[in-house]
Amino acid sequence: MKYYSQAKSDRLLGIEWFRKAAQQGHAKANNLIGECYAHRLVGLPKNEKAAFHHFKLAAGKGDPKAMYNLGQAYYSGCATPKNHELALKWFRRGALAGNSWAQVYMTFFCNDLAVIFKWNEKAARQGNAAALRDMAMTYLYGRGVAKDKVKAYAFYSMMDKCWEDEAGIAFKEKMRLKQQLTSDQLLIAKSFAKKFSAGFAFNQ
Repeated sequence: MKYYSQAKSDRLLGIEWFRKAAQQGHAKANNLIGECYAHRLVGLPKNEKAAFHHFKLAAGKGDPKAMYNLGQAYYSGCATPKNHELALKWFRRGALAGNSWAQVYMTFFCNDLAVIFKWNEKAARQGNAAALRDMAMTYLYGRGVAKDKVKAYAFYSMMDKCWEDEAGIAFKEKMRLKQQLTSDQLLIAKSFAKKFSAGFAFNQ
């Protein structure tokens, strides 16, 4: 009980420092406070309006994750009317600034398979689970590229360190494909996965 009380006290003290930083215009601090309000973190109550306020401040200061969060707010109509035009605006800014989830959401606004592939590949290079899965399916079904079970297997295998649910789904697909590949093909897939995932940041 004493440890829990101390841990709670430390969290509250930490959030107060982030509040101070946010009040001084620190972009990452504003985004973090926004996420705490959005997801009931570190003891803060859920407050979508407060979350939106902080995301907007942080996005305006150039924080890539806040740009994605603001895009999500407009996309889903969270504390603000739905506005897909503004959602796209902020997803694009976040995507160009390197946020992997903003890059994934850019594919929702596009019918051009080449552009979809470009955004998914950028997000996948950061270890984004959704992008890795989409890259696997792109090669598995030949969506704008030649069908390639070796690369499909490789992308599924790169999901081993992703979220538990995502990794579980990928494992089933990976094992199914494994039965269809030769030992040489599996070695090629392993080499491809190793090179592709070398810079994974798991920006999720």
